[in-house]
Amino acid sequence: MHSAGTNEVKYLNLDIPRKIVIALLFALLFLIPVLSYAATPINNPEFWIKKLKNPDESVLSAEEIQVLNSIILDNIDHMTDIESMPDYVTGDRVFEWLWTGFLLNPGVRYDASGRKLSEEFLDDVAYNMGLDSIAEEAQIKFGVVVARGDIRALPTDTAMLATRSRGGFDTIQYTSAHPSEPVALLHTSRDGEWGFFQTSTLRGWMRMDRVAFGDREDIISRDEDFLVVTGSRVKVYRDAKLKEPLEQVKMGALLRYDGSRKGKEPWRVLFPEKGPAGELVWTEAYLSPKADVHEGYLAYTRRNIINQAFKMLGEEYGWGGKEGRRDCGLIFPGTPGSRAQPATSRPARFRRAHTRR
Repeated sequence: MHSAGTNEVKYLNLDIPRKIVIALLFALLFLIPVLSYAATPINNPEFWIKKLKNPDESVLSAEEIQVLNSIILDNIDHMTDIESMPDYVTGDRVFEWLWTGFLLNPGVRYDASGRKLSEEFLDDVAYNMGLDSIAEEAQIKFGVVVARGDIRALPTDTAMLATRSRGGFDTIQYTSAHPSEPVALLHTSRDGEWGFFQTSTLRGWMRMDRVAFGDREDIISRDEDFLVVTGSRVKVYRDAKLKEPLEQVKMGALLRYDGSRKGKEPWRVLFPEKGPAGELVWTEAYLSPKADVHEGYLAYTRRNIINQAFKMLGEEYGWGGKEGRRDCGLIFPGTPGSRAQPATSRPARFRRAHTRR
């Protein structure tokens, strides 16, 4: 029943604007399937935990986890323990890490709009890698990620697609690094805008402005008190009233913590930022008292494994973590544990790039 000269509808003797009614209907149409999905038993971690006889039984002890981690690091060349890296690495080794079959011969590639990438573009990228400027003994610089950065196979933001189809996978996007993650700089691009970094899980190019540099002893250490981010993502704030957002950290991140929190106070942590000269500065920051974090590492139990997995249920997938979305896992450049081609087999493109004036 319509009121004369108005755009309102009578419902329970209330004058409700038609736009509000339509908005409520659309909200209900959206919420019904969402609530139905959430109510499905298999989408609840407890459904699976209840099927286990001893969900809280330890799968591996702390000592056994350490042995497993050592085996993984010994067998996967792209992974390392940042804290145990040397101060120097040979230039030949850095060259090998850069010199993969994919970098040598990327083949026909297209940009995000479907246009074929030119030989000139590839030559420019190769030249910017500065392979001829690698020192005989490369000094490693240690740092901490201060803003999410893409880890790339080449020092360029330009996507490289295998086909002309738009929206395809960017073949040189490996993964992304997130705030508070320690990294080691192995080499810098000719223009100084990109660094070839070692993260704990792989090596690749990342923009230099994503990292603040400091002494080895100044990066996050497992020997001090820390919080582990156990939520899928957790917000970090500059102020104790949680009004001024600073950053967002992902599951697994370590945050320096002095263990002094009382009652329902916000968590007070130290968070990495860049100083005026790009140096690493630890800033006091805060997390909500309800933040999904844990003092020290979680116990390795089946209950914890299932609970952690379900915290990412329903997140949007993003190839290599592009634009901050959830990646399926790590994309390793080449076969883990393999060695790159020897330096004597350099193709013409890279010979030209090295001798450019």
